[in-house]
Amino acid sequence: MSDAIWIFAASICVLATVIYRIVNEVSHVRAEDLAFWMRLFCVLMLLPFAPFVAWPQAWQFYALMAGNALLVSYADLVFIGLISKSGAGLVSRFLPFNEIMVFVVWIALNPLLFFDYLETPGRTAGITLSLLAAVYFAIRLRKCPISFPVFKTVLPVLLIHIIAFFCGRYAIDYAKGSHEYAAYVYVTAQCSIVFCCYIAIRLFPAFTRRLPCDTRITSGFFSKRTIFFGIVMALLWIGGVIPKWYAIPMVENPAYVTMFYLSVPVWILLYDRLKGKREEADLLSGFGIVASVAALVVFTQF
Repeated sequence: MSDAIWIFAASICVLATVIYRIVNEVSHVRAEDLAFWMRLFCVLMLLPFAPFVAWPQAWQFYALMAGNALLVSYADLVFIGLISKSGAGLVSRFLPFNEIMVFVVWIALNPLLFFDYLETPGRTAGITLSLLAAVYFAIRLRKCPISFPVFKTVLPVLLIHIIAFFCGRYAIDYAKGSHEYAAYVYVTAQCSIVFCCYIAIRLFPAFTRRLPCDTRITSGFFSKRTIFFGIVMALLWIGGVIPKWYAIPMVENPAYVTMFYLSVPVWILLYDRLKGKREEADLLSGFGIVASVAALVVFTQF
């Protein structure tokens, strides 16, 4: 029964993420406007439960979450703008490269893991081949005039995401006493601080001048279209995050949920094919990166 529950939760996570990115693509709303309204409605949906939750007492939790949220606020603006401009499918195929970068940094921070992997030559060979394959497909993107500019934009933002990931990872360690609400506390704290960042950005619009911009934008900040897509994406974002955090504690290995999540680019490609969209980007290299990440998860976690 528990297997059926986590599989259902992971499936809801994948479905919500796929729809979230497709909605982002078709919204044609300025990134900073869409991100503002999305985070506002996330906060409005999450905060009513705050009085009933045991919040962490350690100041380190809030300091780390502030660092996490500052980085996420910028990364979200780039990703939202890039998906609107270049398409959900293209960007989604590059996002799993983040797992490769997190793995390398994690090994650097925990060198004993490297020696643990060396004790099993088969696993070591599989990890090495997975990393080399990911690098090969990333280099291969240079030949594609459509994919490579997007990948160059994504890569530095993924580095920012790695720092944000570790801030959040260590913040959870200070969430003592609220472990049963850890996912809610994490998501609500992040959303609230990110929203404060977007208020500041509204006051200093020059910050957003270098963001990816969709030339098809016709909606203003207070337009019904902008607010509508903000509400829809808030619902989808929460619908993707909560089932993910619900599923992870129910499985023996969190990698099971990761494998589900890696199917997101496949479903988006299927959607594009069904609506007759012509794909001109380098599919082989994009999905080569996704497959390399999947192989890395298998060799490191199973």
